[in-house]
Amino acid sequence: MMVEEKGQSLLFVSEIVLKKRKIRDELAITRRTQLELGKYGAKKSKKQSDVSDIKRPEQFIKEFRDKELDLIRTKQRAKRPKSMIPMIKSKLLFIIRIQGKNDMHPKTRRSYTA
Repeated sequence: MMVEEKGQSLLFVSEIVLKKRKIRDELAITRRTQLELGKYGAKKSKKQSDVSDIKRPEQFIKEFRDKELDLIRTKQRAKRPKSMIPMIKSKLLFIIRIQGKNDMHPKTRRSYTA
């Protein structure tokens, strides 16, 4: 009996196939749970979702007025003069001496003088 067991070797399965099996099994588990709970968890009954979608007239009017007031506020805010930020004058000055300035291209020379 021992001789027969040693004669049969295990089949080699590549690592990629093992990874695919593992991923496929994980997906099967998640699909099963989604089917049990519905697509996004527990499903609402149709009546509850319909009732929440219907707005009362008072609520609709309130939301409409709030949107109008918000629009008016944003327009007024845009018309206001912008607050002037005081320009901070730097107290540092960097001086760079470049030799051979006359041999430069005119555009690069202009950028150094500006």
